[in-house]
Amino acid sequence: MKNSKSLRLLFLGLLLLSTILSIAQAAGEWDQKKAAEWFKKREWLTATVAAETSVKYDAFGRTLENAVPDTNFSKPAYLQLEKLKPHKSINTLEFAKQYHAQPLWWSKAFAFLKETDLATIKPGKYLIDGDNVFATITEGPPKQSDTTKWESHRIYQDIHYVVKGKEKIGIAPISSATIINDYNNARDLLFYSAEGRHYTADTSNLFIFFPADAHRPNLAIKGQDKVKKIVIKIRRSGL
Repeated sequence: MKNSKSLRLLFLGLLLLSTILSIAQAAGEWDQKKAAEWFKKREWLTATVAAETSVKYDAFGRTLENAVPDTNFSKPAYLQLEKLKPHKSINTLEFAKQYHAQPLWWSKAFAFLKETDLATIKPGKYLIDGDNVFATITEGPPKQSDTTKWESHRIYQDIHYVVKGKEKIGIAPISSATIINDYNNARDLLFYSAEGRHYTADTSNLFIFFPADAHRPNLAIKGQDKVKKIVIKIRRSGL
């Protein structure tokens, strides 16, 4: 009887250890090679948002009552995401980790890009999932380099897509940048001085920035007097 009890305890201990090891392995399962393979498949661009309660929010991101299940998967597609070129600067390892930590938030962000008539939508802020996922539409003249700063965010990750026109976006790792102001918690913003590379953003490509990416968007390109753009903010997992 004693031996039987000891064996049961041993079995439970081994089972617990196995579970702990499995969790630890799952948490660290992404490496550069695996992330690159996942990124290349581009399934993250076309994933269907799972059926869930369609929550409505007020202007302050507070949940409104009378939410109903949303099972409509046949919404019109205004933007063919599969034809976009995810920019080569995207940190695929960090993206894989963050996407799989909150796949629903990311799916909602890409669904908004796909199912919104970006050509006619007015400038402003649009709540997609309260303060977890929201979009900002801007339209106007791009900026000169002497009026912009390098920036990064701690709470949110950015998707940048130019709807109309072209602009330059600068990108530099924050590890090589110098902070020039205190962190602004209300705006989730840090400014830097940095040296980085600049790329053209237009209707054919898509940029994604994480907290380790200093970026300098909205820079003018000769001949581009007006640029319409969407930036979608996705809260980092655990914040």
